[in-house]
Amino acid sequence: MENGKGKRVEAIDEQLQLPESIIQHIQSFLTGKEAASTAVLSKSWYNSWLTRPALDFDERNFQNQNSDPQNDDKFFNFVKRSMERYHGLNLTIESFKLWMNVRDVDSSSLASELIVKAVKMGANGVNLEFSPPISEYLLPKELFEAESLVGLSLAGCKIFSGEVMCLRLKSLHLCKVCVEDDMIRDIMLGCPMIENFVLSDCEGFVKVNVSKMVELKRFSVIRHVTNPVVFRSPFIEFEEQSVGSIIDGRANLSEFRKLSCLVLERVKIGKMLFSDFSSKFPCLEDLTVHHCVGCFIFNISSQSLKYISLAHTRRLEVQLDVPNIRKIKFSGSSIPSLTFVTASREWESDIALSCWNYLGVSWLLELKKFLTNLGPSRITLRIELFTENRIDCFPVIQGLSKPVVENLILMAHSSSSVCSTLLDGIFWSFRPKVITQCLFPILGIKSGTANINIVQPQFWKASNDLLRLLCNRLMDIENPNCCSSIEKIIGWHELKEVNAELFEDTIMEWQPLPWKTLLDDLESPEKEVQIRFLLRWQSPEKAGPSHGPLI
Repeated sequence: MENGKGKRVEAIDEQLQLPESIIQHIQSFLTGKEAASTAVLSKSWYNSWLTRPALDFDERNFQNQNSDPQNDDKFFNFVKRSMERYHGLNLTIESFKLWMNVRDVDSSSLASELIVKAVKMGANGVNLEFSPPISEYLLPKELFEAESLVGLSLAGCKIFSGEVMCLRLKSLHLCKVCVEDDMIRDIMLGCPMIENFVLSDCEGFVKVNVSKMVELKRFSVIRHVTNPVVFRSPFIEFEEQSVGSIIDGRANLSEFRKLSCLVLERVKIGKMLFSDFSSKFPCLEDLTVHHCVGCFIFNISSQSLKYISLAHTRRLEVQLDVPNIRKIKFSGSSIPSLTFVTASREWESDIALSCWNYLGVSWLLELKKFLTNLGPSRITLRIELFTENRIDCFPVIQGLSKPVVENLILMAHSSSSVCSTLLDGIFWSFRPKVITQCLFPILGIKSGTANINIVQPQFWKASNDLLRLLCNRLMDIENPNCCSSIEKIIGWHELKEVNAELFEDTIMEWQPLPWKTLLDDLESPEKEVQIRFLLRWQSPEKAGPSHGPLI
């Protein structure tokens, strides 16, 4: 048998023997533990694993619940033997990944020894993570003198100043790293080809100058904290001069002409960030601004932006001039004000709202206006309900068409009575084409020999109750006398047909689901499944205005 390059591939005992390069390529997509398990398949797989160019050492694979010190020795001996074998065979590697607990001098010494050997073997991708986060472990200087490095990811360590000569480095990801100002400066000067730069929960520096990063395409500043602390948050603003720096907790960035992706999360931003946005970032396609403080009213004008993701618990007021937009995402507990000067003809909106407060008519009207502004797009709306306050009334409002939502996803933490008024509010505010829900299983735990205790998390129970309520309300439309005068004001009478579907994991497709089968599944769900309802509405011109009193 010949492969694509005309070379013969032998079959031994009627089994196809893959070339070593192909086996190692397959193993490179697996974790270290998974790759090791392939060694039992055959001798060729075992030999390929012994000389694989992608090394992945994870101390967690050698640990158990008993924290036996002998496990540490097993890991230490394993990695030492592996590195000695590579050194003895004069092998080179392509990537090196290491997760270690650096708790004492011996473990720190071993970590440094492994890193130095990896870079000497020619690794161009290095991924290092140490425990505990922000540990006292200091990286060896040889790492930053490796000319072969293209990608470097560091987590949970310290970096001190020294010579940096990573001329080929294109991606640098620092997470929970303690790094001083001088080392940041040396990295910027010694790594002129960096395209992707991530600072995530780092500490130890006061000033960062990134003005020399002329190849920068993706820049992320991320702080994973529950509540952003204003006076400790890095400050992001843009000035006229072509300088980028973080000074005393402030980041001044401008004119990154090759930047295609910018992520700002839980940092402080000023209005200057969005001033003359298109000129500063002529190539920016992907913008993320999540839970930032300092600026809640701003305009974004860009010919290049295709993806925008916004998130905040406070209300945002944003004006968008984005003629080439493809997708806008928003997540928060306050309905934002999004107005569009221009937008593309075909684009998507992905909206996630968490409802904690009172859901009155004013909230529904605000939601209706918000969805109307998004009307030209295909809207996916997720509503997660936490409040226990019911909607009091639904006034008759004539002359306002209802916006269309392509897919509605409901998640409940509230009682059925609150969910019932939410469904009324939804049908009064907009028209969903599809409603997608999850049905969660009831877990049985044996007590003794025969008894079974029913266990179900509160969220699962509330979601299943909402699904039952939804089924009963949707099934009732087939009854010609289903709608009362109040329900007609809400708009239930405009719903003409409903079909249910179940997502089959085995074939990865939606399949028709009879109502009887659905009702049986609701009584005793055995596994988590996705169910959706396809809704057909009466055309707006036939529906006409609804008349009735304020209820």
